[in-house]
Parts: sequence; C-alpha cells; structure tokens
Amino acid sequence: MEAIVQYFNTLTPVWAALLGGLFTWGVTSLGSSLVF
Repeated sequence: MEAIVQYFNTLTPVWAALLGGLFTWGVTSLGSSLVF
C-alpha cells in the first residue's frame, strides 16, 4: 500500500488527472452495467 501511495506522489498532474478520469469512468460504467 505504501508503494502505491509513493507512486501516486511522483506522478505529474497530467498523469494523475488522466488516471483519475479513467478510474471514475470505469467505476461509472461498472455501476451502470448493474442497473441496465
């Protein structure tokens, strides 16, 4: 877990935003697949 935190601390803001967006998109599509 500590290694993951260290990895995210070294990311550039662009990569962090991209990964955050992809994560949000993935969770949203997972949730909608349960509904529809």
